[in-house]
Amino acid sequence: MARRKPEPANVRTGRLMALVPWLLDHPGIEISEAAAHHGVSETQLRKDLDLLHLCGYGPYHDELIDVDYSDGRVYLSNAETIPKPLALERDEAISLILALESLTPLEEDENGPAHRALAKLTAVAIQHGADDLDIMSEEPPAVLTELRDAMARHRRVHLRYHSPARDETTERDVDPMRLERVDGLWYFEGWCHVQRDTRLFRLDRILAVTVLDEDGTAPADARRHDLSGGAFSGAEYPLATLRLTPQAAWVAEYYPTEERVDLPDGSLRVRLRVSDPQWLTQLVLRLRGNVQVVAPSDLREAVIATGQQALDAYREPVTRSGHSGL
Repeated sequence: MARRKPEPANVRTGRLMALVPWLLDHPGIEISEAAAHHGVSETQLRKDLDLLHLCGYGPYHDELIDVDYSDGRVYLSNAETIPKPLALERDEAISLILALESLTPLEEDENGPAHRALAKLTAVAIQHGADDLDIMSEEPPAVLTELRDAMARHRRVHLRYHSPARDETTERDVDPMRLERVDGLWYFEGWCHVQRDTRLFRLDRILAVTVLDEDGTAPADARRHDLSGGAFSGAEYPLATLRLTPQAAWVAEYYPTEERVDLPDGSLRVRLRVSDPQWLTQLVLRLRGNVQVVAPSDLREAVIATGQQALDAYREPVTRSGHSGL
């Protein structure tokens, strides 16, 4: 029988933090009722209560929480300092403000909920000493104004775009579809007349925008990317299967994966979306012999071919006598 996966630490920590103030508000609650309320078994709740014995505001016995459930009812004491309102850490406040800033351009009413929440949170953050909030109100990319103008007037745009993965700059005409901020970065989505398909462009990689005097209405069947899981996690991108040695296991932590399996030999099998085959090739070459592309076959063959070209480039020319030509 398969072993049950251990509960993530953050899930249990969150439950314990909610459990303490709740039990203080319900002294003498039956274990069965408390377990049902928090969605765990009675066995798990008893384990949680035993762990609370080791928690408190200090390391000494009189600073730890007292828990008694010997008669089937739960009583907590010496935990009065716990149920204070939780405060946002600085990084949490910054993340929340950045998320709200990405919503406000989409909200027509300047007194809407996103605008109000942003104003309140920023004011509180400044009041409590977050004096480096300049990163929260960073200027949007310069091309954003031009792209918004093109969208408002339904005009086609001409882009000069740099792709770091290919280390190349391309020019193309695009019919605007939407502007979206994802994970703190602005993206422009439109119908690309070069690729004859919908494409996403990062605004900080757009070198220049020219608004054309042409209708920019995208085709009726143009499909928008699913950005709910990030800018490049949609099912429209091919799914690659990689086998990673322990030295390359960081890849599974650094990049979003859809599957990860620990193999008996200590290696790791992962599946991830690949928006650009050249990116995958560069990753494999950088990891040298610590990664293997298992599938799909076309990606594997492309990586092998590029790797062979790199090896050929490093070989010294050899004369007919067998000596180096240098």
